[in-house]
Amino acid sequence: MSVRSQLSHVTFLFMSGDRYPDDQYIETVLCHRLPGRHLTYSNLIEQFADGVPPLGLAPRIAFLRRILTSIPTQNLIVIGCSSGGRVMTRLAAESAGNAPMAGIVCLGYPFRHPEKAHEPDRVDHLARLKVPTLILQGDQDEYGDRSTALIYPLSASTQLEFIAATHVLRLQSEGWDSLVDRICRFAMDQVARPAQLSRAG
Repeated sequence: MSVRSQLSHVTFLFMSGDRYPDDQYIETVLCHRLPGRHLTYSNLIEQFADGVPPLGLAPRIAFLRRILTSIPTQNLIVIGCSSGGRVMTRLAAESAGNAPMAGIVCLGYPFRHPEKAHEPDRVDHLARLKVPTLILQGDQDEYGDRSTALIYPLSASTQLEFIAATHVLRLQSEGWDSLVDRICRFAMDQVARPAQLSRAG
């Protein structure tokens, strides 16, 4: 049985970065490949923000918190692109051990702004994360490439892996397939198996 076929009970929730809607193609590509249920950023904006995307870190954290208190969160994997990952990890860090998600996937985490000095607020909370987190970082990402992303302290629950990409994450078909396979393997490690759910019921 393939990994993807065992994830039909999983919900994947997406949050785009500051470039939304220009980065919406990422969730579109992933939704075509990922199993399970998909909560796209565009649909969440329509449902929980009257169609107006929240701007700024604090409003986006409040937006995500409102969503997570309104939906079933069992077997929930959240996927954040760029600053979307920053929002998700900040909320999880603030929630200590009570974050309502099984795992976090960050695609191109914005460790540093390429035109600004070090901003501790971007990274300090990553060392406190208790939720299992997978950061898939472009090895040529201007917000943290292979030579710089490794200098930031991460919690024991966080994995940092590099892919051949820049921050905008433009991949060929085989690159997307490889990315989705890695997300699925991560999700399998975090969520309850269908057989476990049946026994629990």
